[in-house]
Amino acid sequence: MRKPFLLLVWLTLFLACSSDDLEVTLIQNGDLEITLVDDDALPIVGATVELIYFDNELDSKVTDASGRAQFGTLNTGEYVVTVNTKHRGKEFNFTKAVQVVSAINKNYNINIDDYVGEINIRLREQFSSEPFAFEGAKLALVPRNDAYEAAFTWNEILALSVEKETTDSEGKVTFTGVPINNYVIYLYGNEGPLDQDFVFIERKEETEFVTFFVNSFEIVSSAKDNWSVESIVTNSGGAVDHNYSTVILDAQNADITLKRVDGSDDVAGDFTYTSSYVLLDWGAPLYTSWFVYYENVRGNEIIARYYDHTVDEEVKVTLK
Repeated sequence: MRKPFLLLVWLTLFLACSSDDLEVTLIQNGDLEITLVDDDALPIVGATVELIYFDNELDSKVTDASGRAQFGTLNTGEYVVTVNTKHRGKEFNFTKAVQVVSAINKNYNINIDDYVGEINIRLREQFSSEPFAFEGAKLALVPRNDAYEAAFTWNEILALSVEKETTDSEGKVTFTGVPINNYVIYLYGNEGPLDQDFVFIERKEETEFVTFFVNSFEIVSSAKDNWSVESIVTNSGGAVDHNYSTVILDAQNADITLKRVDGSDDVAGDFTYTSSYVLLDWGAPLYTSWFVYYENVRGNEIIARYYDHTVDEEVKVTLK
């Protein structure tokens, strides 16, 4: 008996909901704010933050005194922000995906020191591929940016380096805290670059490995010019009488000079590379050749050998 009453209630509600007075509002936008800090929670001031949507730049902001970049009200969806800044002598250039949520003021707190990786470098002898344990080889880390592309001379390039290190006793170097970016790593000596490699730190906490296959004699002669004649002995252990004090290696011109203890005339010569040794050719009055095998070249010592007709025996020269 109550069915007519229920039908009347349903009809009343239907007519009310069908009136023009009913309005439904759907919120389809939200606010986006980016805050940049470092490991010490200090704000990153003056950083450029670009807002990207489907590869199109929508807006660009510079962080204020609080490290904030406010983009205001945006349509809901997924975006990308690109951060460009220089902090503590390092250049940071990375991207992060962000999301704008309906009716919410979304604030992303980004620690730029999280966006770093490391580069592990080691030296190997180019002919044997064995590890080359040389302490003191010089390496420079240079960002591949517009300034690098515009640099013309070696001194200009070296001035752009963000880090410089020398190899340890195992012939290794590790660059830590390297911001995401493209880099050139230079292995260089006193006269300029010896080799280079390109590295891209693409993701947070990424580790890149770089191996330089080097000519051991080229590395030590480029790192050190003057080598003292420590000893000259025969294979049987007998000392060879001499008045030599120092060998000077000019790696850039492949020239050599032998200095004497008493200051008498120098002996000049040059050197050439082969696949297994370096040949040191001396002119007048020696007219002899010293053989330096690559396995006998270390960071603080070079062993040269030659045949001495005065003693009718092979002789070992130790340079330090």
